[in-house]
Amino acid sequence: MKQLEREYLQFSLCGLNCSLCPRHYGTGSSACPGCCGPGFSDTHPSCGIISCNAKRSQAEFCFQCPDFPCSRYKDMPKHDSFITYANVLSDMQKAKHEGIEKYIRELEHKTGILRFLLEQCNDGRKKSFYCLSVNLLPLDELTQIHEYLKRIEPEQRVGTAVRLLREAAERNTIELTLRKKP
Repeated sequence: MKQLEREYLQFSLCGLNCSLCPRHYGTGSSACPGCCGPGFSDTHPSCGIISCNAKRSQAEFCFQCPDFPCSRYKDMPKHDSFITYANVLSDMQKAKHEGIEKYIRELEHKTGILRFLLEQCNDGRKKSFYCLSVNLLPLDELTQIHEYLKRIEPEQRVGTAVRLLREAAERNTIELTLRKKP
């Protein structure tokens, strides 16, 4: 099968935010370049979404397929892997209705905040927590937290970042844990 070429590797064909995934920031064999990026097929040799796309629409995103939302989206996974699937359908709907360019700008803003958290507020044990938080929390709250963290002393950032993200999650009734299989 021909390799699918995509313009926006940070937002997957199926609606995952690749640039907010811990594996996107990994090293070695577990690192992921983003959906259909260089070496993607080495770590994801049998992606059912890519196979479906090749047979049907050959669109860059599932929301561009005439069958969207198909049964894959009506029966979203109830469990997460390295990244949360919680917002996949709502993110796809947002990209479809507001336009992919606007969605990508917002995703790039979130990605910038995540990079700051990983580089400036990380004690080496917060990558998954930060990825999940940035993926799930509203952009306006993330932006406020980011602006505040930039103004405080570096040694205060880790604890403050965690506290502020947890408080934002509580205000928005968002659980900052991956949904694991029982």
